[in-house]
Amino acid sequence: MEAIRTRGGGWIEATPIAFTHPDPLLPKLRKTYGWRSQQVVDHLKAWPEIDVPGVGPVKATHVTAKTAHYKGTMSMFERLGFTPINRDDQERSWWWVPSEQVVMRLKV
Repeated sequence: MEAIRTRGGGWIEATPIAFTHPDPLLPKLRKTYGWRSQQVVDHLKAWPEIDVPGVGPVKATHVTAKTAHYKGTMSMFERLGFTPINRDDQERSWWWVPSEQVVMRLKV
């Protein structure tokens, strides 16, 4: 951010995940019944989400020690002054792999 600021500033955008949800039951259901089984469908119907102001409801990303996400979380970017502006529709998840990302912006 400092490099952008010293070169005259501008907008910075990021697409972090909204928040993580480590759910030990989901991998067990997938292993027992299959990734797209009715049991997995039913479990994902109650998947946690948060209401992001100006964006709307955004689902959590399932994260385990083996699948730690590399994009960072929305709260990390908020601490730097970024604000959410939209849902990242380019990175929509498949229904059986819950994960939604948010476009965040900062003017430096």
